[in-house]
Amino acid sequence: MEESYFSPQGREEAGSLIVLHYNPTGKLILGEKNLMVLVALWKNNKLHNCMYFLVGSLTLCDLLIGTTQPLRDI
Repeated sequence: MEESYFSPQGREEAGSLIVLHYNPTGKLILGEKNLMVLVALWKNNKLHNCMYFLVGSLTLCDLLIGTTQPLRDI
């Protein structure tokens, strides 16, 4: 039987994946990806509509939250 997220072992595995995803190297990679998305949205005029405005604002929020986390860890 497979472990689900709602079982204790499933939650531990999900927690360890989140920690691995947001380690310092992961934060740099996520920051670079977010910057690439923002630059692509800014440079390409075809992407200047409401849907991509939402994507850009979510990307900017993710970028800003990712930059404040190292300050909290110190």
